[in-house]
Parts: sequence; structure tokens; C-alpha cells
Amino acid sequence: MKLKFKVYECDDCHKRAGEFADDKEARAAGWVISHDRKKFYCPRCAPNHKHTGRGGAKPYKAG
Repeated sequence: MKLKFKVYECDDCHKRAGEFADDKEARAAGWVISHDRKKFYCPRCAPNHKHTGRGGAKPYKAG
């Protein structure tokens, strides 16, 4: 059986660093995949694209 790997390229920084067998494996590595599976974001750009409500992603402030 031959395994197929899909190459993931970040739509923000255009970093081409991911080769994963499926979306589940890519998400486990920190990649964010859009609902329609047309856009992909690397772990560095992902926090800006995660659905966190009306204001978007905000940095965490302790205290």
C-alpha cells in the first residue's frame, strides 16, 4: 500500500514545511485548516486565524 502525503503551505507566510498524510495529522502538529479546507496556516501564523470571537485572536495576559 502506497501512502499519499499532502504538502501544506501556509497562506500567510507561504512557508512550505508540512507533509502530512491527512488533516488530522496536520492539526496535531499545530497547523490550522479552514472550514472549507482551502486555506492552511502554519503553527506560527495559526493564532491569528483561530476563531476566538468577534475581536479575533488576542495575546494572553496573565494576572
